[in-house]
Amino acid sequence: MGVESSSSAGRVRRSDVARGARDSFVLLAYELGTTRATGVLTVEPPSGPPELVLVRSGATLTSELDALGRQAGARLARLDAMKGARFAFHTGGVDGGERLFPLARWARQHIERQLDLTASELLVREIGARPLALREGNVPELMHLESAERRMVAALARGRTLSELAAIARVPRYRALSFVHFLRAVGALSLAPSMVSAEPPVRPALASGVRAVDPARRPGPAPTRSAPVRRSRVVAFQVLGLPVDADATRVRKAFRSLAHAWHPDRHPGVGEVRRRQLEQRLATLNAAYAELMAG
Repeated sequence: MGVESSSSAGRVRRSDVARGARDSFVLLAYELGTTRATGVLTVEPPSGPPELVLVRSGATLTSELDALGRQAGARLARLDAMKGARFAFHTGGVDGGERLFPLARWARQHIERQLDLTASELLVREIGARPLALREGNVPELMHLESAERRMVAALARGRTLSELAAIARVPRYRALSFVHFLRAVGALSLAPSMVSAEPPVRPALASGVRAVDPARRPGPAPTRSAPVRRSRVVAFQVLGLPVDADATRVRKAFRSLAHAWHPDRHPGVGEVRRRQLEQRLATLNAAYAELMAG
């Protein structure tokens, strides 16, 4: 089955169907990026003409004027958000196009940006203290990762909890959580069964069913237990990299430090994709701070 199409950034010379329709645009884009595929990705909306994404060596073609890849990134995000669309990739040579925008890098950043405070809470609740490891055969190529992410991949060579991963890779806990979210989305993460029993231990009992009581130790008033910390506050503390017993002074100090480091205006030379990522982190930080200061 041949395809002959053109766009402002390049031209498809020939192609054969290589992959069927997919349900997730961003995951297909990630696969095309990591396999360094070449061809045309067809996006068919529920109504209207299809859109073509030209791909060469795992990167989409964009115009010479799109030096920072802002137009390419915005277009890919729009296609991923398209409701009811179907996607199919056809292999083949692609001509033209002066600039390449890596699909694997875009997919990773796009997936991580979707991890807001609510999603963080759900993910932390799911993984808890379970050991995390890379799924054999799905390990991301190091060439597509940043230095901090490479350290996390190395740490995940054996089972690690989220806290251990952040400490070993020397990254903030929220950064580790974002990367875990990405690995889980692309099927590269394996969760070991929880090592914590769901049932509390049962004290030994006599054959009659009556528990043994030391007569020298009379029962006293039940110890006072502190109220459990809401899950949303636990996640908020994790975003700020603090223990759940941190006081307001430590919360304010951590917030100011992270807000200073993550503010987009502190990074004037970064591209549009990185700037949006910083904006998302800052929004998550603000939400976490508001949660903790609300009491």
